[in-house]
Amino acid sequence: MSTTEGDRILVGKVVGFFGLKGWVNILSHTEPKDNIFSYKTWWLKDSSKKSSAWIKQEAFKTKLQTKGLLALFDGIQDRTQAEVFKGYEIYIDNDQLESLPEGEFYWKDLIGLSVVNDSGFQFGQVVDMLATGANDVLIVHGKETDAKVLAKREKDLLKKKSDSNNTKAKLDLKETLIPYIWDQVIKQVDLEKKQILVAWDEDYLAD
Repeated sequence: MSTTEGDRILVGKVVGFFGLKGWVNILSHTEPKDNIFSYKTWWLKDSSKKSSAWIKQEAFKTKLQTKGLLALFDGIQDRTQAEVFKGYEIYIDNDQLESLPEGEFYWKDLIGLSVVNDSGFQFGQVVDMLATGANDVLIVHGKETDAKVLAKREKDLLKKKSDSNNTKAKLDLKETLIPYIWDQVIKQVDLEKKQILVAWDEDYLAD
């Protein structure tokens, strides 16, 4: 996941608690996972509230355990105090990111880029990234144009007797998953053109 908000980047989330002394379990979106501990300033925000205020954390402790990542926020002394932070997202400032060598990109750099193959087919835009372990994957949303696919979706919608506007709006949505493998699949990333060139067939794994 690579959500940005203003000049801040989402790097993790508080997902639970550990023990009675206020430690919380951290879900990290960084690679490697414990790289989230390398950022000395975290910004916490309640993901369930749109108008949630930012909470700055600098004097916090961290632990890397076999079962996961733990953090103890400044001023928190017991589990009851820590429970307030469950579900809070963890952001860092953009300027905390190190410069990458030429040809390497952060996930945030790829979100929103259009994806096209060498035949000129437009897949859509990158909406997110997925870490699979073997390699990262681009999640690309575009418009479905196959009449057979659209007819089947319309038929399925009628069977469900659903008139949800949200469901109807997604009838022509096409999601494509493209492995982020340099040279083999990813041929070029052009940040100026906001485009990624891929060696990927538009009919690969089609519905």
